[in-house]
Amino acid sequence: MKKQETGLPLPSGWLGFFKQFSIKGKLLSVTMTVSIFAMLLASATFTTYQWFSFRSWVTKNLTAQADILAYNVRSALAFQAPADALDMLQSFEPIDSINGAIIYDSEGDSFASWIRDDAPPFGGVISPQDRPVRQNGNILLARPVSLNDTSLGIVVLRSSQSELYSFIRDSIFAVISLVLLTTVVAFFLSVWLQKIISRPILDLADIMAAVSRTKDYSIRGTIQSNDESGQLTGYFNDMLAQVELRDHHIREREQLLNAIINNTSSFIYLKDLEQRYTMLNEPYLRALNKTEAEILGRRDYELFPSSLAEVFENNDLRVLEENRLLEFDEQTYYNNAAHDCISIRFPLKDNTDTTYATCCISTDITERKKTEQELQELRNYLSNVIDSMPSILIGVNISGEVTRWNRQAEKLSGIPSSLAMGKILEKLLPQFGDELQNIGRAIEENRVISSTKLRTIRDGKLTYNDMTVYPLIANGISGAVVRIDDISERMRLEEMMVQTEKMMSVGGLAAGMAHEINNPLGIMIQAAQNIARRISMELEPNHKAATELNTDMVTIRAYMEKRMVINFIEDIRNAGTRAATIVASMLKFSRRSESVQTLCDVCLLIDNTIELAAKDYNLKKQYDFRRLEIIRRYDDDIPQVQLIETEIEQVILNLLKNAAQAIAGDKESDQKGQIIIRVRREEQYIRIEVEDNGPGMEEDIRTRIFEPFFTTKKVGSGTGLGLSVSYMIVTNNHNGTMSVESQPGRGTTFIIRLPLD
Repeated sequence: MKKQETGLPLPSGWLGFFKQFSIKGKLLSVTMTVSIFAMLLASATFTTYQWFSFRSWVTKNLTAQADILAYNVRSALAFQAPADALDMLQSFEPIDSINGAIIYDSEGDSFASWIRDDAPPFGGVISPQDRPVRQNGNILLARPVSLNDTSLGIVVLRSSQSELYSFIRDSIFAVISLVLLTTVVAFFLSVWLQKIISRPILDLADIMAAVSRTKDYSIRGTIQSNDESGQLTGYFNDMLAQVELRDHHIREREQLLNAIINNTSSFIYLKDLEQRYTMLNEPYLRALNKTEAEILGRRDYELFPSSLAEVFENNDLRVLEENRLLEFDEQTYYNNAAHDCISIRFPLKDNTDTTYATCCISTDITERKKTEQELQELRNYLSNVIDSMPSILIGVNISGEVTRWNRQAEKLSGIPSSLAMGKILEKLLPQFGDELQNIGRAIEENRVISSTKLRTIRDGKLTYNDMTVYPLIANGISGAVVRIDDISERMRLEEMMVQTEKMMSVGGLAAGMAHEINNPLGIMIQAAQNIARRISMELEPNHKAATELNTDMVTIRAYMEKRMVINFIEDIRNAGTRAATIVASMLKFSRRSESVQTLCDVCLLIDNTIELAAKDYNLKKQYDFRRLEIIRRYDDDIPQVQLIETEIEQVILNLLKNAAQAIAGDKESDQKGQIIIRVRREEQYIRIEVEDNGPGMEEDIRTRIFEPFFTTKKVGSGTGLGLSVSYMIVTNNHNGTMSVESQPGRGTTFIIRLPLD
């Protein structure tokens, strides 16, 4: 029968040699070895017992003879008769085992001795003792000689061990003869009896060989006895049945595993420790457009470009070095193109925890990465849209925790998105208080809830906000989006528009009143002129009337001068004339212009505007042009400019009034208010500057100064349209430019450039 390879190394020496025997040889060897060992052990035990027994008998016999000799030589020692002592010693000559005897007197000197011819002499005095001692292959026993408790000397008997050696030789010969005879009998009995034991085992071995050769687990052994071999055959049959069932399950699982491996979209392959392919699944073979025979046993350098092959082998080596599962982002090459993959590599180990191969599961993620990139771009686009919204947009989940915090929310709250995410919204925006309770209500009722004109304080300023809560209940996502819009500017705009309507109504009323005032004002001025004529010394009718009243014009004139009536009349005339001029200027300014450009003297136009502005006095603001120092700095070569006179008057007047108001509002400055107006030619432009020494402006105000409805004044104190209208007049209607230069504490300068052509 062919020996099966177990893969395990055999022990060296006789044990290894013994394991190579057949079961017959082993049974025979075991039987013979046990029999021989048992016989040897029994014989050795018996021989040892006989040896110790014989040795004890020799010792006892020698002791008895020594004691008899010690008793018999007392008289010879007592009477100093060496001849008698010698006769006693020579009496041991018939005893073959005793080869010498000696007597020492009490002084330790030799008194009498007897030694066989072939025996060695005594070596010295031996002290009396109960047990014999060995010396030069002999046994010596010394006994004391005493009489009436008086020591007379020592007797020493010496016996050879020839009898003991002879006994041992005889015993060994008997044992060997017995062992040989027993071995022969045991051999023949073992050869005949071992068949009873070995036959079932050999039959079982043949069945095992057949199962191993054919892989047919349906084969069964025949039970030949009820002993252990029969039980072993039964157990083996049961084992075969279990193995057959397990093999069936394994085959089913193997088929299922192969189906999974070969029908998965991932690439699966195995490599040995030399990085050579040992297995590939069908998807990978199809991707490579090769057969298994073309791949197995080859390395990556033989299949792929060197750059990819180097990456593959380095990753495999790293897995083997670190001895653990690793994940790699790498590329693989098939269909004449490189594809992005995620590869999971791990070592394969046998039952002894020894790594014998590496396994790789590689998944092509090219399309997934493309989709992820598109999703990321869409996510970024949506995120940019949300972050670009001027409104605060906040996403919250059903628990009120923030899930989205756009850039406007970061800007207005001062809380970065990284800190806001996952926090309770009520803690982040406590200023909205109870209105945030609408979030839960909107989610519960699945409807949009809006709150308008919520008043909050931001940076010390009152702001108005609209809040809208949109519930999110779709695709399994529950939560809400909170939108908060700052409507402070809109509220301000609405208030400004209301104020503008009021101002327009007041303006229309003022124009109508100017027309109505102009008539009685003319009558008043004319009446004052007539009074002056009635008291004039130059008119004859005045003298005639005075004579008729028994007086003269000299007296009347003197009275008038004395009582300053003439001065009062002149004041009435001057005041009336000034009022008439103001009314005329207002009518001219408020009269609808036909927007026709004409050649104008810019310096004269500015002077007229200053004269008009000088008549303006605002008691509430406490500014008066009569208290301001107005400095004119006009160049001499200023040509006339094509412009709409009333519109430029409006621009200059607005700048002068703003400068006067700014100076009057500067409570911290103790310097006199000053406005400098410069006019000069600048290449193809006329440059007009209106500079004041007021408080100046901050940068954030300066950049917004020309925005419509932007004003730093309180509601009702201004519309915020003056500078924006002026900017429109200069830039749109006259193709010029208008800018402002200002710094806090250094005043403000408005610069107008009007084109000459």
